[in-house]
Amino acid sequence: QVYINGVDQGHINGIRVPDYGGPITDVTSNDVICNGGINPYHQPISKAVLTAPAGAQIAAEWHHTLSGADPSDPADPIDASHKGPVI
Repeated sequence: QVYINGVDQGHINGIRVPDYGGPITDVTSNDVICNGGINPYHQPISKAVLTAPAGAQIAAEWHHTLSGADPSDPADPIDASHKGPVI
């Protein structure tokens, strides 16, 4: 989710959202770039282009699932098992 000057731009609007959150196990492949390759984008892909005036404040929100913030999900925003890139 993206905010421009504090205004919510809409759930998964203007961003490409992955459907797969699993690990990239072949660190020698190009898939390590943006979790690509085996990771299909959520369909339909947003065609929106978000515009922001010069000097605007841009914020992005990251969550564990595509449904957005879930206060009852202890893995939100990111599961403790995710250790980040290890190369």
